[in-house]
Amino acid sequence: MEALLNSIERLGWGVDLDGVSDAGSQRLMIECKEACEQGEFRKAGVGRGTGTAVREEIRSDQVLWLLPDTESTEQMAYLAQ
Repeated sequence: MEALLNSIERLGWGVDLDGVSDAGSQRLMIECKEACEQGEFRKAGVGRGTGTAVREEIRSDQVLWLLPDTESTEQMAYLAQ
């Protein structure tokens, strides 16, 4: 966990390959598919703050942020157990 947090602090992102169980991963995949079907994902942007812009020639993926105090964040905490 410390390495993940250090990476986020240093780079603005991080990866935790052991953070979600197989069952949790399957549940998250289903939730993501449902969110995508409901149009909850947004085009990813580049830059930060007011300098953020959608530049599909750089980044063509879509994102769905997990925000504090939302159901998804609570579910992620559960899935990581």
